[in-house]
Amino acid sequence: MTIKKAAEILAYLDIPIADSVINNLAKYDIDLKDTVVKNIFTFEDLKNLFDQELQLVIQNTVDADWQIALRKSSNEIKKMVLKNMSYRRRHELLDSLMSNKAEKESKIIESQNKILDIALNMNRKQQIQMRKIKKNETLI
Repeated sequence: MTIKKAAEILAYLDIPIADSVINNLAKYDIDLKDTVVKNIFTFEDLKNLFDQELQLVIQNTVDADWQIALRKSSNEIKKMVLKNMSYRRRHELLDSLMSNKAEKESKIIESQNKILDIALNMNRKQQIQMRKIKKNETLI
């Protein structure tokens, strides 16, 4: 089984079960656990954070990365990030996004990964809780 397949399976498990599997994996190989977790979450999963959690991520990242990362992201995550930024940061980011400055795909992915790495590190430290399902979604 590949790491990607394992991550896909964990993404569909109930959060407590997936957390248990990930925590047990960490006991045996922390690097493997980090690789699996990185394959579970994507930049777009930041939209599943609560506002206060996203604000913490924003506080711990640089605007230049957001300016590049949001160029190829969903409108949903753009709105959420902008909503949770200070007035000044929001307007600077909007000005940057409105400019038609082209960015290489690799540069966009790099910036998204920088932000995601910070969020995953905060998740590891239990400062935020990354989740695959939307915070207002209920499972039946």
